[in-house]
Amino acid sequence: MRPLRLDTTEKGLDTTEKEWRSWPVFIKIVKAFKEGEAWRNRHNKVKALREALRKGEKAVIGFRRVYSIDALPTIHEDYTSFPEQGWQGDRCGYFDAIEAMDRLIELDTTRSLAPRPTEQEIA
Repeated sequence: MRPLRLDTTEKGLDTTEKEWRSWPVFIKIVKAFKEGEAWRNRHNKVKALREALRKGEKAVIGFRRVYSIDALPTIHEDYTSFPEQGWQGDRCGYFDAIEAMDRLIELDTTRSLAPRPTEQEIA
């Protein structure tokens, strides 16, 4: 998936490319594996998917058949091979998210760590 874009409004990029290789999409995939009905509390299953991803598209299709998984989490509507095969051409949409999911700590962006100084305190 790398490089991940933080700003998905960057000009000069193909819209589809900048949308799927972005931080919000990365977080969405991590959450799907951590909290999704088919994946939640099934750590060994997620790690087995990681191994299937390493082996390629046919291994992912076999993995889905063995585990009765209709499709992997959707990444972007224009990339239909990801949910079926885990790959779109030479790009894997899930490996980085699986690798990061045990170590990723999502920050609460709605909270401030310190109160903002008032105009009087700045002056």
